[in-house]
Formats: sequence, structure tokens, C-alpha cells
Amino acid sequence: MRQIRLLIGSTSAIAALALAASVPLSAYGQAPQPSTTVKDDVLVARTADAKADTATPKDMTAPNRTGESPKAPEPVVMVPASWNGFYAGIYIGVGFGHARAQTSTVFSPTGYFASSSVPAIAAVGNQEITPTGFDGGFSLGVDHEVSSNIVIGAEGDFGPLRFNETVVASGTYPCCAPTGFTVSQRIRTNWLLMLRGRGGVKVASNGLIYGIGGLATTRIIYTEQFTDTFAHAFQNGGVRASKSGWTVGGGAEWRFPGTHWSIKGEYAYASFGRVSGTSSNLQADGTPRVAFPSNVFSFTTKLHSHFVRGGVNYRF
Repeated sequence: MRQIRLLIGSTSAIAALALAASVPLSAYGQAPQPSTTVKDDVLVARTADAKADTATPKDMTAPNRTGESPKAPEPVVMVPASWNGFYAGIYIGVGFGHARAQTSTVFSPTGYFASSSVPAIAAVGNQEITPTGFDGGFSLGVDHEVSSNIVIGAEGDFGPLRFNETVVASGTYPCCAPTGFTVSQRIRTNWLLMLRGRGGVKVASNGLIYGIGGLATTRIIYTEQFTDTFAHAFQNGGVRASKSGWTVGGGAEWRFPGTHWSIKGEYAYASFGRVSGTSSNLQADGTPRVAFPSNVFSFTTKLHSHFVRGGVNYRF
């Protein structure tokens, strides 16, 4: 029995030693030792690269790993704006008009005036009218590039033209001083239509300098009136007519890069046709009033104007 117990004790001791050998040392409170695997070499290499990155910046002009110098950045090329196509816009400006108006009459043996009164009335009735007014409206046009820097096109515009000016002048009858007379003349306009061709040269990639020429039409209302202090004579006349003439001028337009919008400024000169008429309604005080149809009055005027405008166009 003693031998059997000794054998069992020896066997238990051997089993305990085998179990202890299979348990990691960390299970007994000891810290693990650093591993000496390939991962340590990778960590060291990454640390070295990080330190190199924080060092003095690389010379960008130095050759790269292939031995070639880095290429300089390519310059930005501005693409010229295209002026081809249709456009619509609005404009606003001012017109500076000028007209030479003339009112005169004729001598008649059975008429109201003495022979010396006729040239006196003609001198006073020769008047200069300079109306100034608002000019604005909308425009439609089309342009075409015939070469890399030449543009031709056509444009029409229409809008109100607010001319309204009256001139009054007086004189003395040579035969009958101090009695005298007064002549007044008035010019008004309602609207303005222009149909023009235009051609220009492209400048600075997005600019256009151009000239214009074509037709100009407006509605002229011209009235005149004569009164005197001799016998309180009175006469008036007038004419309304749509008159066409010609226009010429020039301007500059700038297109905003990358958009459909452009702005312009221009000058135009327009000369309109002559308007004229006659009147035979001269009357003088009496009971009843006395008519003198033989003293026919003639009146005429011709209007021209300078226009300064600014506008905005949208190009389709």
C-alpha cells in the first residue's frame, strides 16, 4: 500500500507540472515581452517617414525621383466671347433736339396787314426750337461674326421720345407802333423707331466697338399761333405727321464672361423729314369778328436730334 500511495503522489506531481507548463506566464502576473516580429520593422520605417515629412520642405524646383524637373503650371487662356446670334434688351437715354421753325404770311390788298408788316412777321417767325426729353424703350437684334474679330448685324428699337418745347417771340408793326404782334411755335414728339445696321470690331476678348446707320422715324406734332395788339387779331395752325429720316452713330458693348448678358453705351444722330402746312383762319376783333382768308399763313419745320443711350442686352 505504501508503494501504491507513492506512485499516485508521483503521478499527481507530474500532472501538476505539465499543467503549469501549458499556462502563459502572463497568467501569473508577469508583463509580456516585446515581440521581435516584422511588424516592428514596419513601425520603425513609418516613424522615420513621418520625421522626414516634418523636416525642411522640399525644393519644388529640384529634380524628382525620375531625374526630371517639375512642369510649370499652364497659363489660363481667355476664350473670346461669341457675338453670334439673336439678342433682346432695353435702353434708356436722353435726346437733344434742334429745329428751325418758320411762320410767315403774305400781303393782300384786301387783307389785314400793311405791306411792311409781312417781312416783320417773317423775321419774328424765324425761330429756333431746342427740345430735350426722355428716350427709352426696348430693342431686338442679331449679330454674326464674319471673321475672328469682325462682327456685323442688324438692330431695331422702339420706345417713347418725350420732346415738348415752345418758343415765343414778339415784334412791333413798322406801320403802326407801338402796337405789335407775337408768334409762338411748339414741337412735340410721341415715339421713336430706329432700324439700323451695325458693324464692329472685337476688342479685349469680350468687348465690341461698333458703328450704326439706318432709318429713324418719329411722330411730330407742330403747332403755331399768331396774335397782335392792333385789333386783337388771332390765327393758329398745325400739322401732325409721322416723319422718317436717317440716323448714324456708334457705340461700345461689353459681354460679361460666362453669361448671356452684355451692357452698351452709344451715341446716335437722327435727322427727320420736314413738316409744313398752311392756314387761312386769321380773324380780327369786330362785331362779328372779321375774317381775312387772303392773308394765308405758312409754317414749316425740320427736326433733328442727338441721342445718348445706355442699355442692357440678353443674348440667346
